[in-house]
Amino acid sequence: MRCPRCGNENRDGALRCEACGFPLPEPAPERANRSALYSRRAASSRRRRGGVVFLVILVTVLGLALIGVCGLLLGRSLGWFDAKVVPPLPEYSAAPTATPAAPTAEPDPTPDLTVVPEATPTAEPATLAGSEVWSVLYEGFIGQGRYLEGDEPKFAENGTPEIGFVLADMDGNGTPELIARSATETVGECAVFVFTCEGESLRYLGEAGRGDPERFTFADPVYPGLFATQSVDGKFTTYYYRLTGAGVAEEAVSLDDYSVELAEDAEIETEQLTSDETLFLLVEGSAPTDRNYLTYYTPAEIRSMGWSGFVTLCGGDE
Repeated sequence: MRCPRCGNENRDGALRCEACGFPLPEPAPERANRSALYSRRAASSRRRRGGVVFLVILVTVLGLALIGVCGLLLGRSLGWFDAKVVPPLPEYSAAPTATPAAPTAEPDPTPDLTVVPEATPTAEPATLAGSEVWSVLYEGFIGQGRYLEGDEPKFAENGTPEIGFVLADMDGNGTPELIARSATETVGECAVFVFTCEGESLRYLGEAGRGDPERFTFADPVYPGLFATQSVDGKFTTYYYRLTGAGVAEEAVSLDDYSVELAEDAEIETEQLTSDETLFLLVEGSAPTDRNYLTYYTPAEIRSMGWSGFVTLCGGDE
């Protein structure tokens, strides 16, 4: 397949240009085959889960019935269900014996108001062992193996090695965000999740698109976020993901439409989608060498290299 950006001829089935790294349009039959395979696997998985649930319910009901029968037989053998004989009440006496009054307690001595009681020492506030808050939070978050409770974010297989992590400062404030990606059969379907540190707690900000986001080496502090290119039916749209007070914001930057037929030697014209002229020119004028794709590491790999090694590998300073 010929690369639409540099014109290099690539082998069939290549996902990126072997010369410049630009994402290549994916043939529709392959997408359809993978989609059908994924649907068959999902249906098979649902049938297996349904059978397991039915078996668990059946075993539970039979177990409860068996326990009830055994309890009934045991109760009868021990006489638990026999009629109880109530003893007669004692006869009423007109002159009951008086109960002696309890001795009066000695009054407490007058307190000495000149003595100040010793104050209870106040517990020292918890510290984070001399490390930065974000580092401790992120390390514990990855190490606990459960990630978040509730519905968001939806990892493909929560707690499995298929989940990868990387650090990236998406707002240029010096504190990196924790980026997580849930792997599926097709990289283009992987959701990218963003977490940050607020105070002494972890906050989920939302998704930064799908697939393989990247940082541009030319990005100055004005554009510290992530970039990602999504393709649908031969139309390649580049998005910029930045952080706001509400979470992750998505902004469409440019569009390259390869679905139209062009005259011989004609070139695709990139359409500007953003109102930010500087952002558009930076993306449009970037070369493959200007791009830095994120590399994700599984929890097992992070444990193997050590937390300090992971932070350093992501460009941080532990």
